[in-house]
Amino acid sequence: MRKIPKFKTEESEAKFWDEHSFVDFAGGLEETRADFPKPKKHAVPVLLEEGRIQALKQLASSVGIGYGTLVRVWIIERLKYEAAHLKQKTAV
Repeated sequence: MRKIPKFKTEESEAKFWDEHSFVDFAGGLEETRADFPKPKKHAVPVLLEEGRIQALKQLASSVGIGYGTLVRVWIIERLKYEAAHLKQKTAV
């Protein structure tokens, strides 16, 4: 098995991997463990009428996710939307 060379720059490493497959160097690879901290999450209580909760559950079920997940996705999407529009307003 071939050994992975040492690289002086990230650019030279990127060029090398553009031209080679890691499969050719499988014997020279070592297993590595990486731990990524999970971001802290906090519950946000939201009061909704029962009919709205049922509607959320039906919508979420139709796409195969829980209704809490659906609400979280909607909030994240709206935050991204508002952030983008705020940048546009301040750029003018």
